[in-house]
Amino acid sequence: MKGPRLPGNWREFATARQIELLEAWEEAGTQGPVIERFGCAKSLIDQAKASVAKKMRMAGQNDAEVQGKLVKDPYVVKGQSVMYDGDGNVKLMWLKTQLDKDQHHKALVEAFTDVCDNFDRARLTPPPAVINDQFLSLYPIADMHHGLRTYFEETGEEWDLDKAGRVLRSAVIATVNGAPPSKYAIIVQHGDHFDADDHKNRTPKSGNILDAEGSRHRIIWSGFRALADCIDLALQKHEVVYVYSLFGNHDINTAVALQIMLSIRYEHEPRVIVNDDANPHRYFEFGLCLFGFHHGDGVKPDDLPGIMANDMAEAWGRVKFRQCHSAHRHHAIEKDIMGTRVFVHPVISAASKHSNNAYRSAREFRRFDFSATAGEVNRQTVDISTIYALAGLYTPESKQPLMLKPGDAQA
Repeated sequence: MKGPRLPGNWREFATARQIELLEAWEEAGTQGPVIERFGCAKSLIDQAKASVAKKMRMAGQNDAEVQGKLVKDPYVVKGQSVMYDGDGNVKLMWLKTQLDKDQHHKALVEAFTDVCDNFDRARLTPPPAVINDQFLSLYPIADMHHGLRTYFEETGEEWDLDKAGRVLRSAVIATVNGAPPSKYAIIVQHGDHFDADDHKNRTPKSGNILDAEGSRHRIIWSGFRALADCIDLALQKHEVVYVYSLFGNHDINTAVALQIMLSIRYEHEPRVIVNDDANPHRYFEFGLCLFGFHHGDGVKPDDLPGIMANDMAEAWGRVKFRQCHSAHRHHAIEKDIMGTRVFVHPVISAASKHSNNAYRSAREFRRFDFSATAGEVNRQTVDISTIYALAGLYTPESKQPLMLKPGDAQA
């Protein structure tokens, strides 16, 4: 190589496009010939170098910087240790570092954006013929825990990736079919869309052991496709679909990947607006209505109205109807806190071995309809037994079909 070089085995941390650009840059020794050859901007080469270098630092592979004892993002210094000799002179000093959370989030965004360079984009679809721009429908999806595997002998129900996807799609089909012709829809994925955050199959904070199914690749793709199908179904009934994909206590990092995948899939579809915020508290204002969304981890439901009033002070004063929606607790709660309606949404996924040991809760899926001037005007609740019937699945209790299949009557 006659030009500058990136340290170590950098190709292992680069996409195919980055390898093509950076190999040409190393060969030429300058950016000019690369820009002329590929017709790209100088910033694209700089971004490729920075992205690869950052991923190497995160993996501890950037030998040049490690040997030079430099602390680069996404790391920050959390402590310093010094060794002195008998005369009080500094003999050895080293820094203790940790990942900076904000920089780590940015690095994850960059990494998954690189991976999704060749991602299939959603096809443009015509809007529905009949709509009412004074109405909005809200679809909360709570704690799907894709990747959870349960067994009838342990929990009373067989549950896997395929079943999770079929149940979620059937729930959305039922509620979309029953929705009024609202121009606007909001799909809120309230967090814990995935049961495990990585291959360790433990909760990120407490380290509780999880019962997982399949590879991480299969789990992420299955959870993404199920949610994307829900968005596509909503597009058949509503002209504009807003998507909020939150992170939970089970999928702190995987939720970042999911949000990026959704943003890229719908980047050319003007009828889908994916919220790309990293804040655990998200908000939406519609006419005289104000909505707050949160996973529910680390915050009591009764505290959500106060947080929303602080975060959205101006909007709070403009509106008349206020609602806070969360999940996490796996059972339904609805209460009025000083004029703000607070919801904790139930799950439709099966109970894990841990939760089945101690907890019981109703399993439902809901849709809420709002008028821009009158607040909530309607809601639809679909019980898990109805969802199972729509999906052609079996009851958890008996393993018997809820509806006749072709040939059953003859048997």
